[in-house]
Amino acid sequence: MGSQTRSGAPGPEYRTAPRGVRRSVPVGAPLGVRLVLILALWILPTAAFAQTAAAGQWLTANGEARVDTFECQGTLCGRIVWLRQPVDDDGRVRRDVANEKEEMRIRPILGLQVLTGFAPDGDDRWSGGVVYVPEAGREYRASVSLEDPNTLLVRRFTWLPWLGWLPGLSETERWTRVAP
Repeated sequence: MGSQTRSGAPGPEYRTAPRGVRRSVPVGAPLGVRLVLILALWILPTAAFAQTAAAGQWLTANGEARVDTFECQGTLCGRIVWLRQPVDDDGRVRRDVANEKEEMRIRPILGLQVLTGFAPDGDDRWSGGVVYVPEAGREYRASVSLEDPNTLLVRRFTWLPWLGWLPGLSETERWTRVAP
């Protein structure tokens, strides 16, 4: 009773819609068509992001870590995937011991997300994100840009981003690409 045909002729069924609202997709649309549409909607944003040159693995400026950058909810994010010294002097997994929040100090450094929420801001530039620096134990507002295809500039602001051009209010690191 919840469905009706447009005419008495056999054909796809349409759910009853409120008066004045016309349904344009038949309920009985083939599963394959629905899956193709869902897949297309899922792949298109990912494909557009994959074309950005920032996706890949980067060696940090001090050479102590590799960060894998990837798309997360339409923004650029990054996670530590390799450490030169994954264990401390006692042979235990390195933890986020410098974190300002005591409850976070048990987190392992390996696997830690250090770039979050960078939105596209022009060609090969992302802004509005946060970089977490494990050595300092805190987050900084930051921007990311490509200097060239193999060099990622990560600029963190110690105060307000719009004052970052003043000496001492920002710091820029050059990360080197190690894998696409």
